[in-house]
Amino acid sequence: MVSQILQSPGSHGFLATPVTVMTTELNALANNANIISSVGGTSGVFTQTSFGNAIWAEVEFIAGGAFTPTAGGYLCAWWLFSEAGSTFEKQVSATDLPRAPDLIIPLFASAYASSDIAKGSGIVRLPAYDAKLYVANHCGVALASTGNIIKIGPTGIQSS
Repeated sequence: MVSQILQSPGSHGFLATPVTVMTTELNALANNANIISSVGGTSGVFTQTSFGNAIWAEVEFIAGGAFTPTAGGYLCAWWLFSEAGSTFEKQVSATDLPRAPDLIIPLFASAYASSDIAKGSGIVRLPAYDAKLYVANHCGVALASTGNIIKIGPTGIQSS
């Protein structure tokens, strides 16, 4: 008999409550600027248990206020890995990492208002190591000055 692969039941389809990974770090983030998580998790560090030991996740950006991205604008991010939780993968300030982003959030070239949501493109592989999130703003303008959020919603599959 063939088993069906289904989304695992949980809280609104998530294995655990979605985790806020970026907040005030994003406020007024300039175009082509980068920022490292420092508020969520433990001083910006996330572990497997932060995400309910899930392997995959959905990502969303919630706008804190008004801003209007240019055509082709997006936010992207990389997990900065650490084997021990104290020394992290090399990054150079205001420079994207030399590998593909771990997540991309495409944005409309249209005005965003407070609480508008933009979903990431595709599912995101969650880190096995301890990690911080390194976010780049490539939306053509600075983000709103307050209230911006990036959330990660851990998902999973099960066979029936």
